[in-house]
Amino acid sequence: MVGNLYIFNSETTMIKNHYFRFFIKIIIILIILIVADQITGRVLRHFYFNNLVAGEHYQANFCLYNTNSDILVFGSSRASHHYASGLFEKNLKMSFYNTGRDGNFFLYNYAVFKVITKRYSPKIIIFDINPNELIYRKDDYEKLSTLLPYYQDHPELRDIIKLRGPFEEYKLYSAIYPFNSLLTSIGIESLQISKTRYTSDKGYLPLYNKMKGIKANNALQKTVGTIDQNKLNALNDIALTCKNKNIRLLLVFSPIYNNSTESPATKIIENIANSENCQYFDFSNDSTYDNHPEYFQDNVHLNDDGAKIFSNILSEKLMEKLNVKY
Repeated sequence: MVGNLYIFNSETTMIKNHYFRFFIKIIIILIILIVADQITGRVLRHFYFNNLVAGEHYQANFCLYNTNSDILVFGSSRASHHYASGLFEKNLKMSFYNTGRDGNFFLYNYAVFKVITKRYSPKIIIFDINPNELIYRKDDYEKLSTLLPYYQDHPELRDIIKLRGPFEEYKLYSAIYPFNSLLTSIGIESLQISKTRYTSDKGYLPLYNKMKGIKANNALQKTVGTIDQNKLNALNDIALTCKNKNIRLLLVFSPIYNNSTESPATKIIENIANSENCQYFDFSNDSTYDNHPEYFQDNVHLNDDGAKIFSNILSEKLMEKLNVKY
């Protein structure tokens, strides 16, 4: 009986020791993973913020930390391809920078706006805004991933980034997570050769192809959806911030080929512009561009010829407001 009890106790001790060793191994593995995550994340962060020489991520860093131009334009690809920086500078005799970024829409640009206006106050801010951008779209939240590298250093962005999902705050404890989709971009944009592949005129990226024939405008039809309250709050904050900082704000709906779009947000933008004493310019049905496919690369993007015409027209309107003479 005593022998059996001894064997039982020995087996129990062995089992306990086995689970204890297993638990210790798990702890060691977790520690190794955490250390590897933090070290790798710090290396990627260093390269992202210190080694890029050209490309969209380099330009994003430049916009956030270095630009100090008198006039800034914010928006998606329709901003980056529609506003010829050199023409604005020539006509208005002020420095100009185009912060537009392809594939990144209103909430992203709101975030960039918050960082820049915390650093300094430009004289004029232009927001290129298609009213449809104020409609709720799930993809717009997913694309906020481009802001992840800035979460750590910019508290003013954290509430915007957290809109991606309820677990975003916890994912960001990982140092690698903000950069896990940027490995290729960091490598390419750190090479000097990337300078020849990505060039811009103070953020302006000209398009040179011409739309072939007359295409149906199937990109922007009558909008079905509801106004996104987060975006509406952001637009109101933009208008209020500019008002408080004495920044002249222009909301601009730049040209679309033979536009037939209708949006419930159009009136909202007009009301905000009126109430906050800023201007709203709608070029979406301007006769200058109607039935002129030679000014467009596709239905929603002007080519370089069209962008120069548009930039001259808009800068002339600004000249009238500012009483600038040639």
